[in-house]
Formats: sequence, C-alpha cells, structure tokens
Amino acid sequence: MPDLSAPDTQCHTDDRATQLSLEVLLPYIPKAAKRVLDCTGVLAKRGATLKAHGVPEAFGLVDASAGTPHGNEGYDQLISGALDFTPLPFEAGSLDCILCTHVLERLRNPEAFLKPLLDCLSPGGLFIITVPNMQYHKTIFMLAEGRWCYGDSGVMARKNLRFYTAYELRWMLQRLGITNARFTSLVKDDEATLPRDENGYVGRGDVCAGPLGDDLYNAWLTEYYLVLATRC
Repeated sequence: MPDLSAPDTQCHTDDRATQLSLEVLLPYIPKAAKRVLDCTGVLAKRGATLKAHGVPEAFGLVDASAGTPHGNEGYDQLISGALDFTPLPFEAGSLDCILCTHVLERLRNPEAFLKPLLDCLSPGGLFIITVPNMQYHKTIFMLAEGRWCYGDSGVMARKNLRFYTAYELRWMLQRLGITNARFTSLVKDDEATLPRDENGYVGRGDVCAGPLGDDLYNAWLTEYYLVLATRC
C-alpha cells in the first residue's frame, strides 16, 4: 500500500522562524524613511518593533486572516480587514517605505490590492515583500507524487489563496510598473537537503529531475523570497 501521509513541505533550518520575522527586515528599511506602512498577515506587536527601531510614523494594515488585533499593536494607526476590499487612508506618494509580508499569498486579487498601495509610495520609496515560493523542491516532489497537501505555514499554508514563483511575481510587478525588483532567498534549504549528483540531477523516491543549473537549483532550494523594489 502506498504511503498516504502528508509529505513534509517546509524548510526546517534552525533559523526559519527568525528569517520570517520582522526583525530580519528592519535593516532594509531606509534610515531616512519617516512614514512606514506594515502590510501583514500576522499579529506580533510589529508596530512596537518598528517604533523601537526608530521609525517616526508606523502604520499597520493587517489582513483579517491574522485574527483580531490587540489594541493598536504599537502602530500610530492600525487598519484591519479584508485587504482586497479595505480602502487605504493614505495620500498618493505619502509613504517612504511599505512592507508586505504574509499577505500576497492570501489575497483573492493581489493586483487590485497592489496598484493603489503602490500609488501611496513616494518616488524613490522602497517596497519590501516576502512571499513563499511554489518552485520549492518539496512542493515540486509533492506534486510529482500526486499529492496536494495543505499545512500550517509555508508554501502550502491553509490560508494561502495564491501561489507564486519568482517568475510569476516579477511578471505581476512589471505589469504594475515595477521593473527593478531584486530577488534574494530569505528562507533556503542547505544543499545537503537536495544534493545534485555529478551530472546535476536531483531526486527523491521514484522521481528524478535535471540537470539543474545553478539558478534553477537555487530556486528549488528556496522556500521564501525577499523582494526589494523602488518606485521610480
């Protein structure tokens, strides 16, 4: 009888939780940024963290899937609701930096959300995104084995409505006028987790794929991307 248990589809590096935390993103926030908007799908007193980092004005835009906020979560202003339908109370070009974490994967129509959001970013302002990568090797092998299994977090989190690869996200941002997005691996498996043989092939069970070049191999090892883009 085949094994019908749900496969492991999460990266289990020792610092996974840390790499997905707001603290990892703080160094990317420009020191000159005075007004920062934190769009998020988690509640963890992130507003207080931003203020402690020296952000003069920190605003929170929290997706309803995160639950009910406890007070203002440390933000100067907090907006909570279904982000696909929540009006933004910010003037065009009034924000210096926008963080978007645990959000894009939970939206019904991410482009409809992103367009007015990006309009609020000032020229030269920084847009910081984290997003799970559907091209992650554990997801690829799960699909190759004929499975589609949801979990509590990561690419296959139960709250996720949309799924991205670097190509798909870059293409969507380009349609919205962002052409300078820089992608880097935020959460990534060690190569020992998915070793390439001398011919560049990787495999698990009855599934073998390759040869994988360095760029494709890196994409397969990446569970989460960090994306940085500036508004022209």
